[in-house]
Amino acid sequence: TNITVSTKELKTINSSPAGILIDKSSGTLTGNTITGAQGKDYGILIQKNTNQTVSVKNNEITHGYLGIGVLNSLGTIDLTGNTITDMTSNGIWLWESRALIDGNTISNVGDKLAAIQVNSEKIPSGTMMIKNNKINGTYWGIYVTGEKEIRVEGNTVTKCKDVGIRVTKSASIDVVNNTV
Repeated sequence: TNITVSTKELKTINSSPAGILIDKSSGTLTGNTITGAQGKDYGILIQKNTNQTVSVKNNEITHGYLGIGVLNSLGTIDLTGNTITDMTSNGIWLWESRALIDGNTISNVGDKLAAIQVNSEKIPSGTMMIKNNKINGTYWGIYVTGEKEIRVEGNTVTKCKDVGIRVTKSASIDVVNNTV
């Protein structure tokens, strides 16, 4: 019920669904290096988290499919200080989930995809923060759809091919003090 994984190196992963998977569990992932999660694999995947606490901090995820995925999770999830580069899909992707996304560095993600993408049309309202992230060389920097009560603050988005910060089908959104 409480997992700690730190300072591990995982290379050329061909498993499913992730290099590190937290499924219905609390845990801390700190200082890991994950390289080459291929196919449809996530570097780190958090799923079906209802009220657990998960902390994903200071990990490096490179050359893979999708950096960090959070699916169907409304527990306390903290994604802070991670470095994600060279993904064929998104850097960080939330589906029907809520998390603190703070101080991550993301560059070079898949064509016509976002460094940080949040799709949450069917979850209850609740404050969510995307702040202080550094994003470079992506199609969309931050893409939020279907979210209620979200704050996008202090992010730096450079060299996007389309839109730096895109918000659709959302309500009660604060987008403040970002540099695009």
